[in-house]
Amino acid sequence: TDFEFHPADMNTIFVTLTGKEIR
Repeated sequence: TDFEFHPADMNTIFVTLTGKEIR
């Protein structure tokens, strides 16, 4: 499968889930 996590995507997901940004 072509399933990859890119840094920008992970940050977006993290913000969506927690309401905070990855620092």
